[in-house]
Amino acid sequence: MVTEQLGLWRRSAPRALGALFLIAGVAHLANPAPFNELMPSVLPRSWWTTLTVLSGLVELACAYGLLRRRPWAPGLSVALLLAVFPANVQMALWAGSHHLSGAFDDRVVAYVRLPFQVLFIAAALAGRAPKPSPWPEA
Repeated sequence: MVTEQLGLWRRSAPRALGALFLIAGVAHLANPAPFNELMPSVLPRSWWTTLTVLSGLVELACAYGLLRRRPWAPGLSVALLLAVFPANVQMALWAGSHHLSGAFDDRVVAYVRLPFQVLFIAAALAGRAPKPSPWPEA
C-alpha cells in the first residue's frame, strides 16, 4: 500500500508541478508587472523586469523538463524554487500594505504560500530517477 502511494506520488507530483510551472511561466511572460512588485527591494529596480522574464523562461523550461521526465528537470526546478523564495518572503512582508496588486496583497495568501515551497521542492525531487536498491531481490 505504501509502495503504491509512493509510486503514485513519484509519477504525479512532478507532473503537477510541471503544470504549475507552465501556468506561472506564461503568466510571468504575459504580464510581468505584478511579479515585478514582488522583487526584493535590495535588487535594483532596473533588473526587475529582466529577472521576472528570466524566471518565466526558467519556469517554462522546468515545466517542459518535468512533464517530459528529463533527468535535469528536478535539479533545475529546486534551484528555481530556492532562487524565487526571497520574492515570496518579500510578498509576505509587504502583504496587506496595499503596495501589491490583487491577491498578492492578501496576508493569508502570502503566508500560506511560503510552506508550499517545501512541498514543491519535494514534488520536484520526486521526479528523480529511482536509485537501485542496495538490497538483493528475494
